Amino acid sequence: MPRQLQVWVNRWYGYLGSSVTAEIPNDNYDASDLHVVLRCNLHSVEELCIAKEAFETGLSLAEKGAVADACVYFRAASNLAPAEPTYRLALGQSLQETGRSAEAETELLRTLAIEPDNADALLILGNIYQLETKYELAEPLYRRALQSNRTPVHLSSLGALLGNTARYSEAIRLFDEALAIDPSYEKAKRGRELALFSLARHR
Repeated sequence: MPRQLQVWVNRWYGYLGSSVTAEIPNDNYDASDLHVVLRCNLHSVEELCIAKEAFETGLSLAEKGAVADACVYFRAASNLAPAEPTYRLALGQSLQETGRSAEAETELLRTLAIEPDNADALLILGNIYQLETKYELAEPLYRRALQSNRTPVHLSSLGALLGNTARYSEAIRLFDEALAIDPSYEKAKRGRELALFSLARHR
């Protein structure tokens, strides 16, 4: 299949998901006169469009600070398009922000079942476990996230966990790396100062 055609098909597939398939009518085609048949379940397409609208409404509400209301729309989007990790991630994050950690954990685990290396889902779930002092669950999630996303936020989250588990030298190295990327990042600055203080006390 010519590359240009493949990109075109992929663009539609990315929007319509599993409700659309593409096929070449026969094997004896002329690449200069190629056409593709798209087969759609119109009911599924309609649901995906509604899901996208619900997700965008949720984003607008979250940006205005109405996170609890945003949860309703993110949940609707997730129910209509259960295989879309972006919607589940947004639902998980909004649930976590409104203090519904158990529900957030469920949605984030569902996100990771669809997209195991989603760095944001790994980070948020790690944060939930760290707040519950389940460090043995949080640490591998943070380390997985760092394999693809070494941002100050991700680095400092693992740094905080290491500080909480008395591994101060490694924590300081991570905070240093975060500050090399963003010297003004307050969480890294505070975490580094605390780790240095704790390290001095335990020597």
